[in-house]
Amino acid sequence: TQSDERSIDKYFVNDIIINYNFKIAKVKSINLQLALNNVLEEEYENNATGWFTYVDNKIYHEYNYFTQAGFNFMMKASVNF
Repeated sequence: TQSDERSIDKYFVNDIIINYNFKIAKVKSINLQLALNNVLEEEYENNATGWFTYVDNKIYHEYNYFTQAGFNFMMKASVNF
């Protein structure tokens, strides 16, 4: 946006991904992955909407910010035959 008033604040999040690969009989490989997202619980928005209008020479406006998830995790398992 061209307006600082309508800009989203800067943010920085920290994620950690841990992979573990191994083999067992009759399987080429197994991969386990654990992803830890936003480990420092940063509160941030990465998307927003806004509008304004004039009614009877008065300006009305609204800004909506979409807060993102705090700490969360995902697990993945893949098997290659």
